Amino acid sequence: TYLNKNGYDVEYYHKPNPDKIEDILTKSHLFEDISTYCKKGNNLIICRDDNYLSFDFNYYYYRRDSDGDTVEHAVFNGRLYKIDLGFTLDFDLCVRENELNKSFKGLTLPKLDIDYHLFSDKFTVYTNDFVGAKKFLSSDVMDAIMNLELSYDGKFFISFIDGFCYVMISNNQQTFSMKGRSAEQSAISGFCRQQEVVDKVKHAFRYVK
Repeated sequence: TYLNKNGYDVEYYHKPNPDKIEDILTKSHLFEDISTYCKKGNNLIICRDDNYLSFDFNYYYYRRDSDGDTVEHAVFNGRLYKIDLGFTLDFDLCVRENELNKSFKGLTLPKLDIDYHLFSDKFTVYTNDFVGAKKFLSSDVMDAIMNLELSYDGKFFISFIDGFCYVMISNNQQTFSMKGRSAEQSAISGFCRQQEVVDKVKHAFRYVK
């Protein structure tokens, strides 16, 4: 489906290619135990004007309920954004909310200790360049990340990999509601909500070069 909203040319796929979804998830370093659970993605939005994409995804496994029936058990529900912020780091950097570490193992990237306790009490930082990461993670950048996390009611993750920023926000809400709407109306409404998130992320890092 091709949409046009407020001058943006947008591609929308309700059921995107699962290989594309898995490739993006793998590159984001969101979870490294990606093969442990079943996974699916839907409602992929590609906005080439603003150079980002986003999609809903679910991690789950099957278990038997008290009646012996096989049911799907959600491990994680969220939406992932891949955004071009206009700058590139020459190292990998992942910032993961500590709450995520209770459900998923830590990353294989080395863990960086942060002296800013308001930040380190909330987040764990992984990077392959301690010097570069400390230089990038100024107090202003850490405050920007904390403010982004406070904007959303859910678990939060952000990484900078290969020139892109990946942002994950967990949620239990239906992003693309079809109730009383056509498929196009639902897609446009969903796009507007995603655009708000992207604009907020870009605004947070507007001074980074």
